[in-house]
Amino acid sequence: MVDLNTPDKRLLKCLSENWQAFSASLASVTQHPQFNEYLARYRGHSDSLSIDGQEPLRTLILVHCQTLVVSCFNQARLLPDQCSEELLKNFESAINTALYYWTGSSDRNFQFRTVVHFLGLADQDVVCNSEAGLFSFRLNEWGFSISQRDLFEIFPRRHSIAQVCGISLAENIEHFLVREQELFSVIRTMQREFCLLIDEWEHCNSILAVKQFSLRKLLQSDPVQGQSIMQEIVGVRNALAQWCVRTAADFQHFIAQVAAQKDLSSDVRAELSALDALILSGFQKFLLPASVSRHVYSNDVLLEFLRWTEARLKTHPDDLFSLTSDLVFRTALYRKTGSDALLSLLRGKSFHWTLSADPSAAIKAVCWGLSAFEHRFFLCVLAVILDAKLSPNALDSHWLQTLASVAEMPGTFQVPAKAVSDLSVASEDFESIHARAIATLERCCDHVRDDALKAVLFVLEFLRSEMPSSEALTGEGELQ
Repeated sequence: MVDLNTPDKRLLKCLSENWQAFSASLASVTQHPQFNEYLARYRGHSDSLSIDGQEPLRTLILVHCQTLVVSCFNQARLLPDQCSEELLKNFESAINTALYYWTGSSDRNFQFRTVVHFLGLADQDVVCNSEAGLFSFRLNEWGFSISQRDLFEIFPRRHSIAQVCGISLAENIEHFLVREQELFSVIRTMQREFCLLIDEWEHCNSILAVKQFSLRKLLQSDPVQGQSIMQEIVGVRNALAQWCVRTAADFQHFIAQVAAQKDLSSDVRAELSALDALILSGFQKFLLPASVSRHVYSNDVLLEFLRWTEARLKTHPDDLFSLTSDLVFRTALYRKTGSDALLSLLRGKSFHWTLSADPSAAIKAVCWGLSAFEHRFFLCVLAVILDAKLSPNALDSHWLQTLASVAEMPGTFQVPAKAVSDLSVASEDFESIHARAIATLERCCDHVRDDALKAVLFVLEFLRSEMPSSEALTGEGELQ
């Protein structure tokens, strides 16, 4: 039974009741004689091609958007003192989550952004006069942004997909645990939804990549406008990543809670393991904009990264990908933290720990937020981890190039270097891991040639270079 006593729940119910009519109004753009031709060539970007007769349809769609929002607030019987900014933002999340799933036909290219671009609806501000008071919304290709105080976001809010799957409430875990068949079905649904999320991630990032590439000429001819558009792209990248990683973290926390139960069937555990592997794969994709496009993620995104590693370490405490990533994210967030757990595993045998993925992705993603010492420490850790897992074989060309890319990565970001380390490492521990990394690389010199040899020599030169004086050994025998 849905609790309709809260304004949020009443608004959700009204949104559901009004959605079919609103969906039909969006789909009515097919009545325009030029729409099918437009859709056939549409690739997610606005088209400057002149299209006749748009104005009546544009006005009609704007009216339907306004009607949807006002009707929901009036039907929910909300009073002015209940219409807070937080309530509006929660309603914004609900609308945009619904739009994420909306398509105008079986053609997945026919999305809300298609309607916005075809009719030129971007940045249209609409005032809503409801029984709950006055507020406004703004449309863009990413959805609705709603506010009383004109706090419009370039990437409007969306709910975590965990909420769509019905696993956002802690008490739901207990509900699923006593209904195993339902739990099995929910895990399968989560697998499907996460695959769709990865597809959305790649689609949106391809759109952003094309936009960013097209700015090259504009930045030269009109740098002010070019920088303004670039800031919008940066904002969308951060908000998109925050939404996707929040979903991954929510899913991972659900996995940790369910996996802790002792009486699960083998079928449920197998599906849970498959979901875990799928999320790990997606998480690595979420790290890529930093290392590929040199995007500097905001702290809000890093906090979601950290939520994910915290959840995964509950089920994989001996996974050095998760442990290294967790330590890297904490360090980039300026959180005083120690390296004892990580170094303790590295001092033992390699079969005492696992390596589920390549830790270099996490290191490169936040290397701009590491001090010179922290960066050098994690590079040494990476070399030792790879050597331990590949031994007795020496590191091949691929891994040597990976180490070289990690070594040079901080210098490729246009971010001031972090001056003081937040990572606590005993001097003897650093000297040990540093010596092991150099010994690993020296062994490789006899087995590689050409570019691989250049890479190993580059990393060796980097590790042997002098440490910045601001991060020298302290009197307590620690590197700070």
